[in-house]
Amino acid sequence: MYDPNGVNSSPNALSHADVLKIFSNFLTTKPMMAEVIINKFPFIFIDESQDTNKDVVNSFFELQDAKSDKVVIGLFGDTMQRIFGGGESELGKTKPSGWATFNKEMNHRSARRIVGLGNQVRSEDDGRKQYARDGADEGFVRYFLLPHGLPGKDDVELKIRAFMAEVTGDTGWTDTQSKETAILLLEHKMAGRRLCFYDLWDKLSKSDKIKGRISEGENTELNFFSHTVFPMAEASSKENRAELMSILRASKSPLLEATVLDANKDDPLGLARAAEHAFRDVVSNEKVCFRLVLQVIAKHNLLRIPAKLQSFVATSEESEAELEPDQAGARVEVEAEPEEQDDSEIAAWAEALETDFFQIRNYKDYIDGNSIFRTHQGVKGNEFERVMVVMDDDEAGGFLFSYEQYFDVKELSRDSQKKRDEGEETGLDLTRRLFYVTSTRAKNSLAHVIYTSDVAMLKKNLIAKKFAREIEIIEV
Repeated sequence: MYDPNGVNSSPNALSHADVLKIFSNFLTTKPMMAEVIINKFPFIFIDESQDTNKDVVNSFFELQDAKSDKVVIGLFGDTMQRIFGGGESELGKTKPSGWATFNKEMNHRSARRIVGLGNQVRSEDDGRKQYARDGADEGFVRYFLLPHGLPGKDDVELKIRAFMAEVTGDTGWTDTQSKETAILLLEHKMAGRRLCFYDLWDKLSKSDKIKGRISEGENTELNFFSHTVFPMAEASSKENRAELMSILRASKSPLLEATVLDANKDDPLGLARAAEHAFRDVVSNEKVCFRLVLQVIAKHNLLRIPAKLQSFVATSEESEAELEPDQAGARVEVEAEPEEQDDSEIAAWAEALETDFFQIRNYKDYIDGNSIFRTHQGVKGNEFERVMVVMDDDEAGGFLFSYEQYFDVKELSRDSQKKRDEGEETGLDLTRRLFYVTSTRAKNSLAHVIYTSDVAMLKKNLIAKKFAREIEIIEV
């Protein structure tokens, strides 16, 4: 069994990594596989090749070498935008050899100053340069240097955006609904703090199995709350009967099943109305926790409860004992129990259910892309009129990157220095590419907000690296 979305929990399931390995092996060791592919696809183009799995891309290199008269393979991508693990680190350097290379030298996106910054960052890597189109604006780049541990980051960053609006004459900097503004953060949890869903995120992230899926908006249990329960809470508070009925029908509420309606012929929707009233009473409290919302749904059998949340609600028999006699036939319904239970998931949900339910509103806006906050890694390929990049190693707590080390404010770790001496990639290489990607997302104005342990040293090094002009640096 294989699910490309990552839900591969059965014992014999294939992971995405397994499928990539199998494909690479078949393409290089099974002649028939190669023949099938080149006969069906004589032209093969690989997009985002810099982040394509190393084994997969190398197997295509071998295919080109072996069948150069029968297949044409082309790669699209920018090696300076390789920011995910698993890509071929020698792409564009030693691999592939003998291929024609086309450089995209004209930058039609960004203002001159931003193109110049990208070139300077790139000079430390492959040295390729781009040019702004004729007639492009000069643009704006500003660096705001702040000490670690500064209180009231939200207010400070708000004032920085107001400052940028004044400097650039662009009021879009202060428009929180603008689709042309992006505030880039290193980790999703940083957005959680700024958008007030951190408690929920923090508790669920304790399970590695949950963490990756909530960042993609693909966790079944959390989607139950964001896609069904929260919209139902909004419709209920507005007493929008048509929307409520639509949600109940779409989610196949047990209270709308034929057996329940037939058992209450005098008032078929009586149970549903009573359940919705009880639900509305609970969600009218802005500070209600997830657990109480889940309990009222289970008690009144309003919705089917996802399997992994079953242990947090009363059993069918317990719930039925609490129901009125005329509610017979409306037994609590839950989704089928999964084959395997993960203790870390149950423990994470036990804590998460005690947090405020209405965090789900902000989480949903963030995951649906309705906020101006995004991650450094998540904007590759995007462009915005104005971009603010927040760099805070302490708050991010990551170990794969370090802006403080990249800007020479902190020394390299012993392990990183050893890798560097041996010619291996280090966190500095990843950080450089992240800095390049985020800096080049902006069309016209760019603000780098950097939290640091040494403001004076950072300022000195930004100027020395020719990333910043002294007039562009603001010490906060």
